[in-house]
Amino acid sequence: MSEAKLLKTKPKVTHVIFDVDGLILDTERVYTECLEEICSQFGKTFTWDIKSKQMGRKERESAQIFIDYFNLSITVDEYIEKLRAKLDEKLPSTPLLPGADKLIRHLHHHKIPIALATGSDSWGYSRKISGHKELFSLFHHCVLSSDDPDVKHGKPAPDCFLVCAQRFGDNPRPDEIEVLRSNLARLYRSCGINFELRYLSLKMQQMAPRQVSLQV
Repeated sequence: MSEAKLLKTKPKVTHVIFDVDGLILDTERVYTECLEEICSQFGKTFTWDIKSKQMGRKERESAQIFIDYFNLSITVDEYIEKLRAKLDEKLPSTPLLPGADKLIRHLHHHKIPIALATGSDSWGYSRKISGHKELFSLFHHCVLSSDDPDVKHGKPAPDCFLVCAQRFGDNPRPDEIEVLRSNLARLYRSCGINFELRYLSLKMQQMAPRQVSLQV
């Protein structure tokens, strides 16, 4: 099918769900720095292999993955205490990533409902957005996977996004919702590409990767 025909048949997007870490905020760099420091305390090296296993997981699940991966003799609570002590210092100064502010304000200006679906808990989320409260106030709602009882499974399971979609007040159809995720952004940046937030999406109906151009 030609690109022109594909655009004609594509359902109209009426709602947008955003991931947070690595998409809106440069928190992935902060988490990496903190976890590298924790690893060094135990004579370990923090690599992409373990990072990829932890990304998007609920806090306690992520902690257990880290402990098991490195075979550490600490508890989940001890790990969380160490990590939070470092995050408490660094998260409040986390900058926005290129293109995020512009896209969020563009969608809000055109009255397209937007929401957040993140693996964070309320403790981490409040610190991440502390320097950008006005921007984050533009979102209709936010689902915090680590705190939300309706989210049974953390990412990469789609529960967080599905729960988020259900909380739009006007009950949009699955094919009307775009989910913007950070996976592609991470890939671009890891390759040294100067990437701006323009096309990262999943269709709620399919929960399978595809590209869409969002003109901002």
